[in-house]
Amino acid sequence: MWSTVWFSFTFFELYAYFMIYSFLGWAMESTYVSINAKKWVNRGFINGPFCPIYGTGALLILLALKPVSLLFLGGFVIATVVEYLIGLILEKLFHATWWDYSQKPFNIKGRVCLERSVEWGVLTAFVMRVVQPVIADFVAAIPRAWGEFAATLLLAYLAVDTTITVLHILRFNEKLASLSEAHDALQKK
Repeated sequence: MWSTVWFSFTFFELYAYFMIYSFLGWAMESTYVSINAKKWVNRGFINGPFCPIYGTGALLILLALKPVSLLFLGGFVIATVVEYLIGLILEKLFHATWWDYSQKPFNIKGRVCLERSVEWGVLTAFVMRVVQPVIADFVAAIPRAWGEFAATLLLAYLAVDTTITVLHILRFNEKLASLSEAHDALQKK
């Protein structure tokens, strides 16, 4: 499985990139939000130190833009579409908003905004030119047997963490619905 080649990358390389960028995105966003909040804030959908939206965006950018020199524009478009779609999916599935840009100018339903999209374009150009070559060398240097073992453990961890997170959110939504019903019943009395 790990040796399967897809778009000139092995599945192991793609998964390693996904996990590394999910971690780096989580670290970057958690640090940024924590500095602004002046307290530690664990950002992301799941509990662990990963933010899969960053890994997803990074993989799409890596696959789509590797042969293209329009990194800023490609990153601007791809990251904006990914952010919008994931925001929409999370809202529809869990009836909650994970981020809101509605106070920013040129936003679309608060899910994306021009300012953040420009930042995504700049970040994409920087990552593809500076960070990705370092990460590619790092992943290439991982002994395959150890790397595949670690990847399998991380995949299991990610599956368990995501399952636990989704179950907690669903239970929380059920409790909110019960509280809403109780509130409505009290108001009627």
